[in-house]
Order: sequence, then structure tokens, then C-alpha cells
Amino acid sequence: MLAVDTHVLVRLITHDDPKQALRAPHALDAALLAFPGLRFEAMPVLLTAAKAWQSQGGDFADHLIGAQMQSLGCEAVLTFDMRASKAGTHRAV
Repeated sequence: MLAVDTHVLVRLITHDDPKQALRAPHALDAALLAFPGLRFEAMPVLLTAAKAWQSQGGDFADHLIGAQMQSLGCEAVLTFDMRASKAGTHRAV
């Protein structure tokens, strides 16, 4: 069984690294062989995170966590990560 790292999905969506973007579909195809009918639970959250990451930079995982928590009604994600705290979804502790 294979899993796909978040960065593979980011390359697939944003094409910010052309070489990796070309390899991303192959990695996804290999992983999907084990999971026919795979669906993202919250595609709007994934797209919101990808757009925030593309415009603000930083770590994609922080944007994904922030978008997910915001979709669940959280005001902010408390963090020690000063870079993440600059995103509208996070607040420095």
C-alpha cells in the first residue's frame, strides 16, 4: 500500500515546481491503485489551503491545518511558529 505526501498533492494543484509537477500524477496513480474511488473529504479546504500557501508561502501543512480548523469554526490555531502566525488562520502564543 502506498500513501501520498501532501507535497505531491501541492505540486499537482499549483505546478509551482515544474519538474515535480510532471512526476506528481505518476505518484498519485501508483497510490490510487490501492484505493479505487479515492475522494478528498474536504476539497474546498484543500483548495483554500493551496491558495493561501501559494500567495503567502510558508509550510503547506500549516495552511491545511488552519483551513481545516477554520472550516470547523475555530477562530485561530495557536502556535509557537512565528511564520505560521502571520497567516490569518493562526495566532502566536
